[in-house]
Amino acid sequence: RKDFMINFFSLTVFQAIELLIPLITIPFIISKVGAEKFGLISFAIVFSYFFQLIIDFGFNTISTRDISIHKNDIQKITQIFNNTIISKLILSVFCFIVFIIIVLFFEKFNSNIEIFIFTFIALFTQSLIPIWFFQGLQESKYLTISSFIGRFSYLLFIFFFIKTENDYFLIPVFNSVGYFISAILAFIIINKKHKIIFSLITIKDFKEQLYKGKFMFLSEIKLYFISYFNILLLGLISGNVAVAYFVGAEKIIRAISNVFVPIQNSLFPVLAIKLNEDRLETIRLIKKYLPIAIGVLLIFSIFLFVFSENIIVLILGVEMKNSIIVFKILSLVPLLSFLDLFFGKQILLNLKREKDFFKVVFFIAIINIPLIYFFITSYGFVGASISQLITQFLLVIGVFYYSFKALNK
Repeated sequence: RKDFMINFFSLTVFQAIELLIPLITIPFIISKVGAEKFGLISFAIVFSYFFQLIIDFGFNTISTRDISIHKNDIQKITQIFNNTIISKLILSVFCFIVFIIIVLFFEKFNSNIEIFIFTFIALFTQSLIPIWFFQGLQESKYLTISSFIGRFSYLLFIFFFIKTENDYFLIPVFNSVGYFISAILAFIIINKKHKIIFSLITIKDFKEQLYKGKFMFLSEIKLYFISYFNILLLGLISGNVAVAYFVGAEKIIRAISNVFVPIQNSLFPVLAIKLNEDRLETIRLIKKYLPIAIGVLLIFSIFLFVFSENIIVLILGVEMKNSIIVFKILSLVPLLSFLDLFFGKQILLNLKREKDFFKVVFFIAIINIPLIYFFITSYGFVGASISQLITQFLLVIGVFYYSFKALNK
């Protein structure tokens, strides 16, 4: 319980940093570079994020679980660490080659090539931060320290050097620098505290790592088509300004939703053990506390809906009033996101039901692609919001169904 509370507090601070940085920087960036350039940067992030998912290949979740199970075996931890990091580096080389080919051959990308390249570098650097290592060992305080220094550096760079619209290309550059600082500090801490010896891995190790992460990776790719593909399609169909209106509100909603992620991340290694040791007691605790969490989050979502105009104007400014309708539509997302993570990550993945999780996400992603196209072509950024809310509902229903079956077997 003590380890859980320390880990929970550390992850809460970590998530607070991830929450506050966008809330502080987004209105400042919009005021300096305008909605169109902000939309362009957001579009580049969503495009590059697809490649980040390939680099991560589900390792962030699988490696967290494996380290939490073998936390007292330093040799096994070292093996997991090296397998994860080296596998990510190998996949990074492949992704960068494909990324460059796409960017060079399509006008939508090569007209702002520096934005896309530095955005890719930023997300690649972010993927190297060993969040999974600290979470698995329940040592998230070190993650919080390294993250704070890196993100605070990014914040300072933005406020000191972004002065006019012409400085927009510096934003992904500073993002890269901030994540690089966090990654380096994290590796220094790991080396000093755990004496992890860096070593290369065999082709067999790499293949095994891919095999372990494949269902989680495929699920995350499908989640991309559920949560991010609408932004990509919105940019291609409606342009960067429409992306700005949608992303402005969606970023705030996502940041608010992430406030509850520390609870999920702190619970994950604990439930990995509890569900295998005493399933009946774990089910009893879920039935006791989950309704309370749902009630609190439902009230919170109603609050967001009622005060949506005040929140958007306060954070993004009057010029982003078109984001209010997006915010209203997505106000239920914090509740739905919590339930999706709980039943999907906490239950299905900890019970090693990756296949069931994959089935749900695959089915909804297939439905979602034509759904997104219809709503965006008909209603623009408002349609993107509607399609995201519908698919989030379907995702919760799916993971709940399979979780209920798994727990009652």
